Amino acid sequence: MKTFILPLVEHTTFSQGNVGGKGSSLLWLVKNGFNTAPGFIITTEAFREFIRSAGMEIQDRDQLRNLPLPRHIEESIRQAYRNLGGRVAVRSSMVGEDGVVSSFAGQLDTLLNIEGAEAAIQAVRACWMSMFNERFRNYLSERNAKNNLAMAVIVQQMVEAKAAGVAFSADPISGEDVVIIEGTTGLGDVVAGGTVNPDRWVVDSQNNIVESIQNSQTSPALTRAQVQELAAIMRKVALKANSPQDVEWAWDGNNFILLQARPITSLAGKDVYSSKFVSEMVPGLIKPLVWSTTTSAITQNVFAHVFDELLGTGKVDASKLMKRIHSRVYANVTLLGKACEQLGLP
Repeated sequence: MKTFILPLVEHTTFSQGNVGGKGSSLLWLVKNGFNTAPGFIITTEAFREFIRSAGMEIQDRDQLRNLPLPRHIEESIRQAYRNLGGRVAVRSSMVGEDGVVSSFAGQLDTLLNIEGAEAAIQAVRACWMSMFNERFRNYLSERNAKNNLAMAVIVQQMVEAKAAGVAFSADPISGEDVVIIEGTTGLGDVVAGGTVNPDRWVVDSQNNIVESIQNSQTSPALTRAQVQELAAIMRKVALKANSPQDVEWAWDGNNFILLQARPITSLAGKDVYSSKFVSEMVPGLIKPLVWSTTTSAITQNVFAHVFDELLGTGKVDASKLMKRIHSRVYANVTLLGKACEQLGLP
């Protein structure tokens, strides 16, 4: 029996092929105890049946504009919306989206503040149509990706956001072990879309705020305590996922609501560095002269030999064992993890 609607609840059984990348991520967040907005997912089965009802190959979005939804699918969406009620956000969730190699962020439609069953149905249609727009087709072509015509749609209650934005559990450029948070007051889609200059915080591995930049005209989007609370949540998400995460978040005045999470695609295959344990051996700020004459020499002449013994001679580039980032020493935890595996350690 085909399933057209799945609730966003802990006991829901799903596959990414049925709920798409974003839907899979949301259900994963729910199952792992993180706060998300209530809602439901219209599965890829509904999309496929809608496409089949056209009786022809779909080449562009205009062919879908006036194509009626099969009555049983329309009624399923209508009933699910009635059970949820109120204003909702309607977002596309494509199979393969938000994966490690390629993120489709910003390429498919999201519609906010939708109210009423009829408006929700039209918003779902708009999401399906976005799969056939020129921008998305060009995006796929540039990455040699395949458009396999499988999209789910997520419908969630709108969060009455006091502040919202994006956060990274590691520096998406260097892989440094810090949490980077960007946010603004109100809805966070302007931050994710790059249309505003947000407030920005950097939080180190000890949950200390080491950088704070306020771009808002009045007060910052979050207090220091809220920044530290969100940073702690980010580390929990990354720990559960076993990979650095890129998260969209909202603050409703009482709690942080996670709107989606995905791997940081820019770090796929890259080594990750952390100061968590090495800071006890090499504390404080390291000046360039000390780094070049002492710390770097110890790294290459001592630690490199240890890794050679564990992983095999010549398999480790000594220059990658440690780095000096913002005047502090960071160790390559990716290589450390490989060494632990070699020794049979967890």
